[in-house]
Amino acid sequence: MFRDRAALAGLAGGSVQAGPLVLACMLPACGPRPEPAADPLLVTYIDSLRAIDDHAHPMLPILEGEAADTDLDALPLDGIPAFPIPWRLTLENPEWGIVARSLYGVSVGDTSEQVLAMARRGAAKTQGVGFAVWALDAIGTDVMLANRIAMGDGLESPRFRWVAFVDPLLFPLDTRAEAERTPDVRALYPKESVLLRRYLKDLGLSGPPSTLAGWVSDVVPATLRRERDLGAVAVKFEAAYLLFGSDAFDGGATRGWAEVAAFSTRSARRALALTLTGMMRDGDISRQRAETVARMVLRENAQHVYGIQSN
Repeated sequence: MFRDRAALAGLAGGSVQAGPLVLACMLPACGPRPEPAADPLLVTYIDSLRAIDDHAHPMLPILEGEAADTDLDALPLDGIPAFPIPWRLTLENPEWGIVARSLYGVSVGDTSEQVLAMARRGAAKTQGVGFAVWALDAIGTDVMLANRIAMGDGLESPRFRWVAFVDPLLFPLDTRAEAERTPDVRALYPKESVLLRRYLKDLGLSGPPSTLAGWVSDVVPATLRRERDLGAVAVKFEAAYLLFGSDAFDGGATRGWAEVAAFSTRSARRALALTLTGMMRDGDISRQRAETVARMVLRENAQHVYGIQSN
């Protein structure tokens, strides 16, 4: 659901700048709950909208014998200590069966790890380099904003647009002491340092400038220009997101980025339908305005922010 219904009400009465709108696609829950009834016509309309996914981490389609994709995220979670995940993200949740059926034709009742992993490998082999675009079509996503270190074959524009990482530009000084403050960040600051060295090398520099003025004048603008010239439509800081985004990431053999994108997008559509249904029933907005807000959340805000021309 939405963090703040008043925020959505603000959006309903204004433009993309009207207020902070955050859609939490994966709400924690202790178990299955009956889903409240959303207006069926509104559900059908929302499901017909081809979404623009503002935040995801799609992976390159890796063909057999090729090296693994290591550019999918500047701060992958493999270095963070293990933590329990919400029930909805476990394979006990029957929604994963719905996702598997929509993507791969797997029986809803069979979400075992073996079946899901086999179905995923089969689709990847069949689709080859076209797997990522095929997945977007199956999910109902028009354009996906790819938060990645770099793009590559299979993630081309116009279906995928690059959002480049710029967090390393925030850390011109040694961060080893800061990295030791908590276990959560102990593995993350070194990854930023590795990426910073890569950025400096791309600029032909063996190390950072000796002064902060040199950093601000030479490293920051040059890196931003380089990323723009390579096709980046935006830059990413590890901060909050104000538009619809699935946060599709690679979750292992049974829940890859495509499955997470399908799961999150389905949840987002249902949450949006429920919220707008309640606002219609309370007389806050008309059906026409509800459909307008749905388009803004799923497509038009992102089109406006990033200048995406897509029908």
